[in-house]
Amino acid sequence: MQGSVLGAWSPGPRAHASVMPSFSQQPALQTIVPPLRCFIVEDSPVIRENLIATLEEMVALKVVGMAEDEEGAVRWLRSAGSE
Repeated sequence: MQGSVLGAWSPGPRAHASVMPSFSQQPALQTIVPPLRCFIVEDSPVIRENLIATLEEMVALKVVGMAEDEEGAVRWLRSAGSE
């Protein structure tokens, strides 16, 4: 019986809509988890701005700093750790 479906799952006759959770009943993710703190290293200002906008749209995110290169990132991280 190649290509045929042998079985399918269904919640059964006892399942009731009020018992089964729905996404609309769940609290928003931002209220459960604090925003992810992120440091961006990207040399192109256009790509950097688009990357930040895309990440902020997709996940709860807070950009805490950015640098154009590795040297700038290391310098920022060292200065942030000494505060």
